[in-house]
Amino acid sequence: MKLPILTAFTALTVFTAASPTPQAIPGTQCCLIVGSQDDGSPVADVLKIVGDILTLVSDIITLATDTTSLMAIDCVSASNSSCASGMTMVEDCTGSTGRRSTNESRIREAYDTDPASVRLQNDEGLSPLHLAAELHLLNIVQTLLALPTESGVLEDLVARDNAEGLTPVEFCERRLRQMREENRDWKEHPLEGLQVAFTLRQATGQAGLGTEDDFITRHRWGCTCGNCAGGWLSERMRDRLRAQAQQVLDISQSNSLNKFIPPDIVSDINRSGQGPQYMLGFVAVIVAILAALGFQGEDGLPTPENVRALLARENGQVALLFFSRGGRVEDGLRWVIWHTMKQSPLGDGSFDERQEGCTYEGRDIGPVNQEWAALPYCANDLDFRLVVRKMGLPDNEPLGPYN
Repeated sequence: MKLPILTAFTALTVFTAASPTPQAIPGTQCCLIVGSQDDGSPVADVLKIVGDILTLVSDIITLATDTTSLMAIDCVSASNSSCASGMTMVEDCTGSTGRRSTNESRIREAYDTDPASVRLQNDEGLSPLHLAAELHLLNIVQTLLALPTESGVLEDLVARDNAEGLTPVEFCERRLRQMREENRDWKEHPLEGLQVAFTLRQATGQAGLGTEDDFITRHRWGCTCGNCAGGWLSERMRDRLRAQAQQVLDISQSNSLNKFIPPDIVSDINRSGQGPQYMLGFVAVIVAILAALGFQGEDGLPTPENVRALLARENGQVALLFFSRGGRVEDGLRWVIWHTMKQSPLGDGSFDERQEGCTYEGRDIGPVNQEWAALPYCANDLDFRLVVRKMGLPDNEPLGPYN
């Protein structure tokens, strides 16, 4: 059932009995118009019906309660100045135990009064479950899903009869992706958004979902393929890094290591005549990075800790002078990441051309690499900023060569 709506808005609006205070949800096109109860607590329902009486008059929806308060979500256009002003996010009902229980009661009371109310769609075809999923309101999602089966809310889990043809979990996960794309300083997905995604997927009976903790670990850092080691290193990124690390065995490529040695160390080893021994240690570091990338799971993460552990077991003596002169695993990681990025689509794309069987610099470079073609795609495949951060490289140092 779809409800008519004010033409001035693109989604449901409920007006407060008191003076409304619009507040924007950062990164969305949604504003909350919040009224205060006598006790001063904010209200953050996504239900269209928050009271006992539902009156439809022409194109206006009026939701009335006992005059204490009313709340609404006003999804307006991006040009609306109140939404673009950067106001702080209104507190939702998960903020405290008191508000949580109050809103749970309000939802159940609405259902008891009119069971159909919990599935009423707005002008865009969105049910309360769709709206709560997109806004990452975990408590509202849980409360709606806990209603009796005859409420029909579970049917909304797979409902696509809305303007965008998306299910609640698709709205939820699209918003997670948008938050990442819109924020240059994005570091990880918000916990509540991931909890909503898990709750919705679990409710649909998705197989192989695992525990909530497992799900959050797999997707916290933006993995969309489900195969990222540690939740952040995708298989395609791993292959890129491994291919570059192998280049250290080519003497013409290993010469570029010189540019990744801090200038003060270069002066020191040149004065002492220990340059060749130092470079052997540097090569040993890259070989250890290559070895780490060959493992699966957490052991296959080329973090400084894992690389040092491998060096200690395999090439401890070779790398001894390297470390004694101030050498760092981080410099080896920078060399690998920098050159990998240069050959990716963010650079000249030469690595991808070699894998995809194209020509490179006018030469036929052979057939498609079938192993590469079979690897799953992931949102983390080209996120070098994420790799730098998760490998523990200093944020205040340049990624490229020192000179």
